[in-house]
Parts: sequence; C-alpha cells; structure tokens
Amino acid sequence: MFNDVTRSLSGGQSSENQGLGLFVISRKALPAFLTYPLLTFYVSIIYVLATLFRKGLVPITWATYINDAPDPDDVLMLCETINLYRLKERLVEEEELFFLLKDILRSPEFLKAISGDTIRTLAK
Repeated sequence: MFNDVTRSLSGGQSSENQGLGLFVISRKALPAFLTYPLLTFYVSIIYVLATLFRKGLVPITWATYINDAPDPDDVLMLCETINLYRLKERLVEEEELFFLLKDILRSPEFLKAISGDTIRTLAK
C-alpha cells in the first residue's frame, strides 16, 4: 500500500528508500489571510475536531431531568406558555412565569410533585 503511495507521490518512479510519506503545510503555501503562526492553525483544527467529537459522544446532560421524568407535560407546557407570552409581547406575565419556572427547577421536591416520582412503590 505504501509503495503505491510513494510511487504516486514521486511521479510513478520507484525508489529504493520507500517509507511513510507525510503531508506538511508550509507557511509559504498558506493563503495570505492565515498570517497567524502555523501551530495556531493546527491547534484550532484539533479544537474544532474535538468539539465535534464531544458533541457526538457525550450525552446531553442538562436535559436529562426533563427527558427522564415520568410526566413532564406540565413543565413543558409552562415553557411553551412563557414562549407564547414573549411572542405576544406580554412581558409582565412572561416574567412572572419565568420566575415560577426557575423556582420549580431549583426545587427537586416540587419538580417531583409536578412531574411524578420515578420510584414505583406498591401500596399495601
């Protein structure tokens, strides 16, 4: 496999010193708008790739408490109502409901009372 790559890179000629070929970007080959150091260019590419891999591999943890709740319809309806009030420019009602939502989400007991408990206990 490497023989074919080095032959294609050397113009079809085979050489006795065959090995792994590396592609290196020289500063002279970069476009004019990339005037920052070459190491910065490589680090930014690695950062972008790491961010994309993290989004694909790490679950959405901030939405787990709503997704795993048994009956989150009331909380989600409150969120939709806040959004509707914002669209209708009824900002006083929106602000009141927003602070109500913040109080609900800050209190785990209140959230469990609204959306239900995940532990199923048998009534005796």
